[in-house]
Amino acid sequence: MKSRGIAVLAGLAALMVAGVVAGAGSAGTSALTGGKIVYAGVDPQDGQSDVYIVKADGSGKTNLTDADAAHKDVSPELSRDGSTIVFVRHAAQGGTRLMIAKVNGSGLIDVTPTKFEVGNIAEPSWSPDGTQIVFASNADGNYELYTLDLRTLSTARLTRTLAPVQNLDPAWSPTGKAIAFSRNGLASTSGAASLYQLRPGSTAPARLTKATGIDGDVDPVYSPNGRQLAFSSDRNGNDEVYILDLASFSVAKMTATKDRDVQPTFAPDGSALAYVSDRSGATEIWAQSLLTLTPGVSTAVQLTSDGASKSHPSWGPEVATQPVPVSPPAATTRAPMPPVAVAPPAA
Repeated sequence: MKSRGIAVLAGLAALMVAGVVAGAGSAGTSALTGGKIVYAGVDPQDGQSDVYIVKADGSGKTNLTDADAAHKDVSPELSRDGSTIVFVRHAAQGGTRLMIAKVNGSGLIDVTPTKFEVGNIAEPSWSPDGTQIVFASNADGNYELYTLDLRTLSTARLTRTLAPVQNLDPAWSPTGKAIAFSRNGLASTSGAASLYQLRPGSTAPARLTKATGIDGDVDPVYSPNGRQLAFSSDRNGNDEVYILDLASFSVAKMTATKDRDVQPTFAPDGSALAYVSDRSGATEIWAQSLLTLTPGVSTAVQLTSDGASKSHPSWGPEVATQPVPVSPPAATTRAPMPPVAVAPPAA
């Protein structure tokens, strides 16, 4: 969680020369034009938070979850193939629901496991093959990480910690062999969050960063090739976006404004980053290319400009199914849930 276009740390230039920011197109001409971006935004018509989708250049905005019933839809993420969205719905009657829908807003399904109908669900993330979802929940009294297998509708617990430690912001790696997340509440970092990486089946997660700010390092997301993590942090006194190289553990600062730049997401080909920023006075989505022939970062481009509050952008590939407004509201199907199976903790 100082002037636009300021030169980035020298380490980033070295990373780019070495080809570490990978998956990019050969010329980089489509850095800000390929794919779709979903995000949570406030609908000015009714004041509710809905899931929206736009083209990568910010055009074609469509509200995918508009409905008459009061709700707050947050933390959307596109599946790796761009066909499906997972998000969290805060219902008017209380509680949170884990929801999935097609990228055009149809086929809305409630997949909330019975065990998690109490407490709060947060920040779901898709497995690479789209068969599982990892999420954070305080259903057991403390925020831990869990997986939901959509084939069996069974759950497994990945972490086990004690308050005040909290495990949040899970993100699945492109290979499916690791999950990055933030852990806060540790005395060693004065409560600020650090980034960790957990390999399913391992006995303990590996710490990737050690926070020094107030909130710390949060919102991790893997690059398409799995070699970097983008994240947001207040480690230098202001919320900015950074990239962590997972081989060298060097950190490059991607933004440097007096404003708040958070919640990064990579373009499907790894050639650009989008993130939430309030540098224009409103909370909008901005993007910048990661391809540059000179040291420094490219100038940021503002993708949205409607002035409505936004959060959690997720950038995915283009798919054949085009988005359509949800009108009348999409019907919600409740997935049948078998008894919850909780696996032994991995950490």
